[in-house]
Amino acid sequence: LDVHMLLLLSMKFPSVFESELEDNIEKIFNFVDNYLIPTRYRETMIDWIVNYNYREMSLVSFLNPRFVRFYPRIYDSLGLRETRIIALSYCFNQLEYLPNTIVLMNSMVSIEEYLYHSPTSECTIVAFRLMKIMLQRFNDL
Repeated sequence: LDVHMLLLLSMKFPSVFESELEDNIEKIFNFVDNYLIPTRYRETMIDWIVNYNYREMSLVSFLNPRFVRFYPRIYDSLGLRETRIIALSYCFNQLEYLPNTIVLMNSMVSIEEYLYHSPTSECTIVAFRLMKIMLQRFNDL
């Protein structure tokens, strides 16, 4: 509830929370990494971080040192891994140059379990959806 209120208030009154933006984003990342919080809230927090209006600074300059926080974790649910990879690819897409595409592609290892599932399983659908996003955003990979 506290995080939800923080998100709503900072969207409504961004100038009030601008001085505390870094601390608030760090708190939100800590919530995203907390396995006790339901997955749907963690996914929402990732979406909020990516879509927040950062005013004077760009998303990439603000999140550049924090890219590593978007990498999927071993115990993340399939939906959360998908959200993390989409956020990571979105941030990389905002850059004028690709720092290291190998790093981005290594994040896809977390969904390679689709190889052991049927073609109609949710895992396979997510894997191919993410591969399509990667090919659309980074057609030179």
